[in-house]
Amino acid sequence: MKRRDEQHVVIIDDDPVSNMLTEMSIKSVHSKDYIRSYVNPTDGIDHIAQLVNQNEGEQVIAFVDINMPGLSGWEVIEHLEPMIANGKAKGLRIYMLSSSINTNDKLKAYNIPIVSGYFEKPLSSKDFSDLIFKSNYL
Repeated sequence: MKRRDEQHVVIIDDDPVSNMLTEMSIKSVHSKDYIRSYVNPTDGIDHIAQLVNQNEGEQVIAFVDINMPGLSGWEVIEHLEPMIANGKAKGLRIYMLSSSINTNDKLKAYNIPIVSGYFEKPLSSKDFSDLIFKSNYL
């Protein structure tokens, strides 16, 4: 299995403090990750599309908050689905990230085929480390 030295990570969450904490958790595990966070979901979707188009087949990890004004995390997923359906985003892994303790959110996330997992905020270093280990992203 191929291991990578650098990873593209995109965080889409309307809370800048949560974004900062998520970035810190990721950097504590692997400082070489290329991390971009967005409080505007549309900007995050555009960045993911750009990464997918420029780096077809490359690994991109996206953490998407569920509850956001404007576009919810579920709507972000709807925008990303066509990229995955057309085969260009084979390396895109989407994880829902939420402070919600609603069991239905978790169940809904696991029932969407393009969602790879669900994490409660704040994302811990251990969560990210486990994700990397299980996925062999690095």
